[in-house]
Formats: sequence, structure tokens, C-alpha cells
Amino acid sequence: MAAWILLLVPAVVAAQNLILLGGAVTDNSTLIWNRLILLAGGRGVARIGIISAAEQTSEECENLINSFSAVYGAASAVRIAVTADNNDDPATAQLIENQSGILIIDDGDIRLSLIQTLRPNGVDSLALMAVRNAMRSGAVVAGDGGFMSNSAVIVSGTTWSALMMGSFATDAADAVDESNLMKLKYIPRGGLGLFANGYVVDSRFSELGREGRLIRLLHDTRHLPVIGTTKGIGIDENVALVITDSFTKSKAEVVGTSGGVFYVDVANLQPHANATFGFDNLPINFLSVDDKMDLSTNEVNYADWKSALAGEEWFDKAVPSMDIFSDTKGGQWRKTAKKLVDCKNDFVIINYSIEARQPQFQVVFDRSQSVAYGSDLPNTTNFVASYKNLLVSIKPLLPNDRMIHS
Repeated sequence: MAAWILLLVPAVVAAQNLILLGGAVTDNSTLIWNRLILLAGGRGVARIGIISAAEQTSEECENLINSFSAVYGAASAVRIAVTADNNDDPATAQLIENQSGILIIDDGDIRLSLIQTLRPNGVDSLALMAVRNAMRSGAVVAGDGGFMSNSAVIVSGTTWSALMMGSFATDAADAVDESNLMKLKYIPRGGLGLFANGYVVDSRFSELGREGRLIRLLHDTRHLPVIGTTKGIGIDENVALVITDSFTKSKAEVVGTSGGVFYVDVANLQPHANATFGFDNLPINFLSVDDKMDLSTNEVNYADWKSALAGEEWFDKAVPSMDIFSDTKGGQWRKTAKKLVDCKNDFVIINYSIEARQPQFQVVFDRSQSVAYGSDLPNTTNFVASYKNLLVSIKPLLPNDRMIHS
């Protein structure tokens, strides 16, 4: 990165912007796409290129092209097909560099195919170099946060399997093994390397109960050379983390109201000394819409329209989840924690997992050391909350423990 800085003038550096998407972002995601258009030059100016590695134009891509022009006011919106045959084509690279906004979409069969097309065997294609050049020149680049970083990229796995079996490095052949999608597998070469701030990023996060798998992946890979890190970010569906000034302070802002951004650092995590992974009192942080974070210092500034919840909590009691790792009920961890930080009487609750196989797990939330902020969204009755230092402990249930909630 230092070499890049030497090639740039300060005004260009200050304009560099990156949008990490949380997945399941549709053409109706108004807040996110309005921000993309704004950072790409504004209505009537923005030139949006949608990079796709799929063989044909998907319905998703077609809808985005139409919406960017007809709804969001882009001056132009085009699909840029990047394949193994043209990823080093100068004409393709030039088309990419002509855009003021670039959206990389994962509309192929598997995430690994997109990474392999743009960065085959860990080496930038001419197309990916063009993306970097465009971003350095002031273009905004957006894509699923899960494949944008230079750290490990998660390609499959559930929280339960992660806690039970740990994580496994994978290659192209093993990643498409559909008989083993429960296993926590990751790409050891990392992703596209556009987000180079030392975080593992996961998307479609709380909706699919991915909190535990991110923690396990961070623990397992934190000592690896090049890609190892103790810090992780989980971005919920239809939410984005918008990063500006990425060569200086890397300021990040949460955009989108349907969920938020989970942040954890496992530097001090000491797992239990047994075969099944578990731990005690890991601090967890959660940011919601309009919150800002400096990724170089981890300092968080909560939106000024939110207020401290201490002494102003709404609920009398919190409600534990009986399916805390659910990938079908949508956001169990997020919703349960939100109600705990907004209740008057409970400071500790015990949640449980429901699994087809044993063991099940208990997940303890402790807000005794946390600080929470929240408010109704402006002009609505939709309450959003943010918090830091919610202490989380996970351990497998013993037979007598299972009787408690059976």
C-alpha cells in the first residue's frame, strides 16, 4: 500500500471509497445505492460498471442496470463480463477504468469462481488491477464484503460445525463439494484484497447465524502469515459498511436499517481446554445505521440522534433464544442481544442452540460491562440499538444442562 501512496496526489487519496455489502442487497436497497451513486459523482454524472463473472447476464444484474439508470439517476450503467478468457484483456481493463463507480457482484455458482477469475492463483488479473487503478483515481468500488478483503475468505460452514470441528483451508476442487457444506472452509490466499485493513469479513451474517463461525475462524487463523488477523466484521443482509479515506484513517459508516455490523477482536480469547470449542467473556460490539468507526483505532462514534440506554431501557425482561445459531429464523443472535441491552432487570441471559446432532450449546450474554445506545429511526417507530462490550460465553451442554430447557 505504501507504494501506491507514492504514486498518488493527496486529493485523489482523500477520495478513495469502498463499500462492503452484507449480501441480499436488491435493486430496491435505496439507502445503499443512493450512497453508491453519490460517491460515484452524483445523479446525472455517475458511470456505473457492474463486474460479473457469470456466463450470462443474471436477472439480478439486469435489474440493477435498469434501476441505476431509471431510479437512481446514473448517467450510465453497464455490465462488464470478466471471464478467464478476457480477464487480462486491455479493452476490458480500459472499460473498467472508465467507470466512476464499480459494483462487483457474486452472481455465479460459487464465491470462489469470482475470486479465481479476478485474482487467479492469488495474482491480480489485468481486470482487477484496473479496479484498483479506478479506485485510486477516485472511483467508488462496491462488492460483497465476504470476498473483498486480503484476509481469509469463508466459503462454507455453520456455527455448530465450526465449534465442533474447526476450520479447514480449501482449494477450488474442495470448495464445490456440496456433500460437506457444513464444514467451515476458507480460502487461505484471501479475497480480492481491495479491503486491506486486516479484518476477516463475513456477510449475510446474523440472518444465517454466523457469529460463532466467524469467532472460530479468527481463532484458528490468527497466527497465519499474511492473512492472519484477530479482528472480524460481520455485515447483515441489506446493510453496507461504507469506508472512506481508506489510505488514512479508514473511516467506516453503517448504511442500511434492516440490521447492522458485528465487530469482534479475539486477541485475548482463551478457548476451553477440551475437544469442543468454547470460551468465556469475549467482548462483542454491534453498530447500527449511521454509526461510524475508525478502522485504524477501533474508535466508534454513535449516531448523534441515538441516546444512551442506561436508565432508559424499554423492556422489563429480556427473552433468551432457544435457537441462537438459527439459519432459518433470521437474526436470532442480533435480536436477542438487542432486547437484552434495552431491558431494565436482566443483565445476564442464557441462550441455547437446537441442533440435530449433539452436543447442543449454551450461549451466555452478559451486559454488565456494556454500553448501549439507541433510538427510533427518524420519523418512524422502528427502534435500533448499538452496543459495545457485550460479554459472550459459549460452551457445550452437559446432559443435565439439556434438561433445563427441554
